[in-house]
Amino acid sequence: MIERGRISSREREAPLQTVRKMLRKSKRTWADLRSNTKCSPTTLSKILKELEKAGEIKSFRDSKDGRITWYEAVGKQITAQIKRFDSARFLEELKNPSFGEKNDVVDGYKIQMSSFYEGLQESKEKETIEAVLSSFDVVAAVISLASNMSNIDKFALVVTAEKIQDTSDKEKDEL
Repeated sequence: MIERGRISSREREAPLQTVRKMLRKSKRTWADLRSNTKCSPTTLSKILKELEKAGEIKSFRDSKDGRITWYEAVGKQITAQIKRFDSARFLEELKNPSFGEKNDVVDGYKIQMSSFYEGLQESKEKETIEAVLSSFDVVAAVISLASNMSNIDKFALVVTAEKIQDTSDKEKDEL
């Protein structure tokens, strides 16, 4: 994980995510990263050092011009970080979202399916979304919602599952 505190979170978060996205697509030079993040050289240098220390990226010198440093993403960790941030940002940017939720327990897992949508005013469409959620079939929910989304500007469906720990396992853990 990247250490925080060296630069302010507001100053680093946008350029950090830009760097991650750019490197996920292809290797980049420091100058290219600098021009696309529009952050100070000091901030970019700190971000790159922290990402490298965290094992998310690697740097290497250009074989033809030793003055040029290239940066490249390493492994799948960076993609997961980007997707997590993009999803959270999408939810945060919803203005006055409507919300629906269904909870259930299936095969020892506590499952929660939540929907967030924006731009929906008609109660008939809200009832449709609530009915779809009550079916608790994720694939069917997505297909049904897609066909009923003409008045929805933005929509997110979040499904979480957490294994329920057996009480006898809890007692063993406590011993």
